[in-house]
Amino acid sequence: MTLHDRIREVVEERLRIAQEANPSPWRRFTDRPHLDPNTIFGDGSPRGFDKLRNVCNLDYSWERDANAAHIVANDPADAILSAEHALGILERHKDDGTGMCSTCIRDTAPGEGAAYDCRHWAAGYPCIEICELATRWRVEVDG
Repeated sequence: MTLHDRIREVVEERLRIAQEANPSPWRRFTDRPHLDPNTIFGDGSPRGFDKLRNVCNLDYSWERDANAAHIVANDPADAILSAEHALGILERHKDDGTGMCSTCIRDTAPGEGAAYDCRHWAAGYPCIEICELATRWRVEVDG
């Protein structure tokens, strides 16, 4: 399995998980004293059936608060957008069968510099974009 395939597999699995979650914006209500500010509501409304409770099982309120804020900022809609962006990069930066990425073109011959332009030399594969994507999605780059 190539690096490209491994990244795609990870991204598509995360996309599947995010699409199965409640896609509405996740919210917390810190301004309503009758609601626990660390309870996250899956559709932005404080109703019982869409609560996402226990964002942290520790007794430290500042950690629970930070965890709740982080979870809300990274709701399924954000995860879906991130995965779709990654899939677009994967589509544009494929190995063309020659071991090169024809999307990443160098302005100079290999070894003479790293300025990129769309005129001359194809970059080796995996290109910088794919390596950075692998890092983002925690996929190990071989070699």
